Amino acid sequence: MALLGPVVVVAESPATDFSDVLAKAGAFPIAQTRWADVPAAIAETQPVALAIADHQTVPSPRQVDAAIECIETRGGPVMPVIARVDASSTLAIPGALPIAIDDSAERLIARLHSALRIRSLHATVLRRSRAAGAKKPLAAFVPPDLLEDSTVLCVARGGSYPALSLPIARRAGLIGALSIDTATRYLNARDVDGVVIGDGLGPGAIEAFLTLLASAADTHIARRGGEALAAAVSAEARAVLAAGGVRSPEGRAAIDAMDRTLRDRRHLANPGAAADLTAAAIFVVLLGGGWQASLGAAARGGRDAASR
Repeated sequence: MALLGPVVVVAESPATDFSDVLAKAGAFPIAQTRWADVPAAIAETQPVALAIADHQTVPSPRQVDAAIECIETRGGPVMPVIARVDASSTLAIPGALPIAIDDSAERLIARLHSALRIRSLHATVLRRSRAAGAKKPLAAFVPPDLLEDSTVLCVARGGSYPALSLPIARRAGLIGALSIDTATRYLNARDVDGVVIGDGLGPGAIEAFLTLLASAADTHIARRGGEALAAAVSAEARAVLAAGGVRSPEGRAAIDAMDRTLRDRRHLANPGAAADLTAAAIFVVLLGGGWQASLGAAARGGRDAASR
């Protein structure tokens, strides 16, 4: 997802390096402002996100209240707020997404991408609500206490598990699962408000992703980098599968090589559409009772079709 649209950066002194990171990721224009001028900057630029770059300055309660009021009353889809923090920092705006000052630029942009996806989903909900003739307008901001009583199931393995589970645990109740089958048991036994699916879930998930990517050009790549780049990435996925994919040393080496070629500063070759479809498919498997139940249903469907 490109950072299309303006971003307001809040800092009492020039935050050139921080603004450059956003600019290289595609944010434009970028307006830097001080805490006292945040409401005016939001009203003038109508940003897609607010980024608090200065983790040392503590704004006054009046400045914070004015900023929050402006965010809550501006209308339109939710505007994500991200804030650079260190071990001693407190969030000036409740509900802001904290990003450690020692996090890499890639991680900062990845988290902002995720927040902007929520904005896009909210914009879709607002648009469909208006089209359906909803009489009561939906909230255009996220209540700061929204996550206090929520429970999130995090499904991942390897390095992605702590990277996902620790931030979730700071904001909501966490249920951790290292496999699809374990996650299925939790879904059947507990009330869960959300599911976060990470990587490391085994060769089946990787092969499903590669198969989807090989079968058709990724629309996310086509939109950001052009149809030729999308076609080239799909061709590379087909070559990886032809080399054996996850099932052979040659295929796994090809996967590593492909992973390196897809990484660039602007994420133009990021196959986000195929990744979303893979995650959605895994979620459907979870709801259906896990891998074994899904395989059993598929087998029964095949026998039923044969009998007909």
